[in-house]
Amino acid sequence: MLGDKNVRFVESNLQHLREQNLKICREIRRLPYLLMRKCHLIGATRPNGDFQVKVSKTHLDVDVFSSRGLGQRDNTLSQEQMMGIFPVSESEIPNILPLVAGKSLWMVKCKLSREMLQKNSTLKDLICSSRMTDDIKITLYCFINPEHSQFFFKEVHSKSLGPEFKTIPNFLQRAQLLYVRVRGTQEDKEFCELHVLKDIVNLKADFFVRDERKVFGEKKWWVVRSMSCSDNPPLGAEGEVSRSKEKTGRQQAAIVVAGLQNLSVCLESAISKDEDLSRSSSRK
Repeated sequence: MLGDKNVRFVESNLQHLREQNLKICREIRRLPYLLMRKCHLIGATRPNGDFQVKVSKTHLDVDVFSSRGLGQRDNTLSQEQMMGIFPVSESEIPNILPLVAGKSLWMVKCKLSREMLQKNSTLKDLICSSRMTDDIKITLYCFINPEHSQFFFKEVHSKSLGPEFKTIPNFLQRAQLLYVRVRGTQEDKEFCELHVLKDIVNLKADFFVRDERKVFGEKKWWVVRSMSCSDNPPLGAEGEVSRSKEKTGRQQAAIVVAGLQNLSVCLESAISKDEDLSRSSSRK
């Protein structure tokens, strides 16, 4: 019974976060223009049709996906790597399709000026506290369909190369806005990109989570798979055929393992952030 209550609490909390994000996304899409600074490609489609995403603390020094052998071969990871037992090196991350041939996921860094918020009281009430008086920095997570990739490169990516913010027309009519991260809030202190994309957005993908520990040599990544990557319906879905107890048990065990992986990644990220802050304070 206690386990059922915990599951219901988690689900209700996720539902609340999804509804709140949906409201913010709706208001951001209505803005006539955006103040944009940078954008990063963090997700793309593999030749086999699967989607993959790189998860990192900043994405500032993360390489784009390899374009070697596009349309010819798809790097095959070992079963241990796909289960998150062994890490994946940068060179082992599977290749992707050209962006004009598959969906891509972009992280777009913007800000909302005080003037923009004054003109949109609904958006202001959603994201601002009474103590926030400066411009609000936000990060948009956007799906770009292949038919809009050239437009995105011309109208968005090409204008993100300088250090300053640029005013651009709102491009979200040609993109699917998945999530808006509001920077500087109390909730943002606990932000976990993997949790947002996998659990709140419910993105079906293979997530390559960067090992943020200070290690020498090539960057390492850990695979966390979306439980909904397969075509099987979720447990308890209407119209679902009956399953054996053994198969159901394996699925429940896999869900627990995935949850522990998510928790481990978020904890390691938080520990790394605390260590960076401690080192910064000691220098002062």
